[in-house]
Amino acid sequence: MLGYVLVWLFMLLAVVCIYGLTRDTKFANSWIVIISTCLLVVALIFWTLFLPLTRASIYSTMQEYDAVQETLDHARSEVSLYERIAITEQVAEMNQWRAKVQYWNDHWLFTAFYPDEVNNLEPIQ
Repeated sequence: MLGYVLVWLFMLLAVVCIYGLTRDTKFANSWIVIISTCLLVVALIFWTLFLPLTRASIYSTMQEYDAVQETLDHARSEVSLYERIAITEQVAEMNQWRAKVQYWNDHWLFTAFYPDEVNNLEPIQ
């Protein structure tokens, strides 16, 4: 729901900016157009900054996910109770992260932020 509101707000800001800047100069100098233009520029800057940062963070956490899987495979043989508890906690955290990222990757507004490789991740068991 919030995604739809943000998209409509973004489109409204764009329409007001385009209309105000291409039409009457009196309207172009109004506070509505100036504020809309500023908000649109800020939104575009945030979009261009957060897209690569989010994708890099996701790729980094995917590497951690693989490391936890390898640790679990290696530690299945002989570990103490405390080590088993710590590994189980890490597995639970990674599985929660995987579920959250796969959910947001399927949402149409945030698909650009998440790589499609996250859908290939299997739960750690």
